[in-house]
Amino acid sequence: MVTGLPKERVHQGAQILIDAGAEAIIAGCTELPLVMSPDEFSVPLIDAVDVLLENTIRQCLNTSVRTAQPKATQS
Repeated sequence: MVTGLPKERVHQGAQILIDAGAEAIIAGCTELPLVMSPDEFSVPLIDAVDVLLENTIRQCLNTSVRTAQPKATQS
C-alpha cells in the first residue's frame, strides 16, 4: 500500500474533482487502487481493471461455441 505524499496528492486530485461536481472517480490506471479505496471518498470509486475483468468474464460466459463455416468458393 502506498502512503505519504504520493497518496496525499492522489487524494487531493480526487477531492478537487469531487468538489467540482464529479459523481464518481475512475481509477483508470492499474496502480491507482494501491493508493485509493472506495471507503475514502464520498463518491463511488470505479476500478477500471475490475470493470474490464467483469465484462471479459461476462462475455466469455455468454459466448456460444461457434463452428467454423467453410468459406464460399467463387466460380
